[in-house]
Amino acid sequence: MSLIHEALKKVQASKEFDTVSAYNEKINLERHHDKRRVARGRTLLIFIFFIVAGIAGWWAMNRGWVNTHVKTVMKILSYNIHAGIRKDNSISASEIGDKNINAGQGHTPTAFEAAREKNLNGVEFYKQGKFSAAKTEFLSSLEIAPEYAEAYNNLGLTYKQIGESKNAENSYKKAIQYKNNYPEAMNNYGALLDSIGDSKKAREYFNKAVSITPDYPDPYLNMAILLEKNKRFEEAIIYYEKFLSLVKNGDELLIKNVRERILYLNAGRLAPLEGSR
Repeated sequence: MSLIHEALKKVQASKEFDTVSAYNEKINLERHHDKRRVARGRTLLIFIFFIVAGIAGWWAMNRGWVNTHVKTVMKILSYNIHAGIRKDNSISASEIGDKNINAGQGHTPTAFEAAREKNLNGVEFYKQGKFSAAKTEFLSSLEIAPEYAEAYNNLGLTYKQIGESKNAENSYKKAIQYKNNYPEAMNNYGALLDSIGDSKKAREYFNKAVSITPDYPDPYLNMAILLEKNKRFEEAIIYYEKFLSLVKNGDELLIKNVRERILYLNAGRLAPLEGSR
């Protein structure tokens, strides 16, 4: 019995061992399949990630180009439009011999020549940026000839340069008072009014200037700037183009700037810009 019993135990142990081995082999096989499934899953996730990243990159790049383009247009539209483009420097150098200043009004030829010389000296100082010296010369000219409209116009420009807007306004008014068909003074006065925020009155003086001298380009330019500031872009383009049609051998940089403004205003109208809605 003992031998039979031992033999049975060996057979049973062998069966148990075979069962365990088979079970372990099954577990290992399942683990191997699981690892393959995980690897395939990771590969799929990486593939999806790169697809999403590529789409996102393409979208960002194109959105970035559009935003950059729009911001460039906005930057050009929003920079200080008085710098390098405003035309309010119609300084008068040699108009003293007109009907407003003559010997018949109590001014001798010697007197009005002296006033003219003072005015010319002021013009030279003004062109050199010596505004204090220019102001002194223009005031001296007006002491000699109190009705000298050109000296008042020049004095107004000088006062504006040194930040004395009220004195500039009074000087332009005097210039127009003594010479009521004086488009340069009206243009300069309009530019001053626009710079201090009185757009309505500024337009009035620009229109007066062109009604006297329709081929005088500067008021058209200043009107265009005023309209652009008020976001009336289509009208501004018309006035910019009118300025270009009238200006002859002017400042090439100014003409270039005006052409660029027309270009960017047209570009800006293709789509609503930030800050314009």
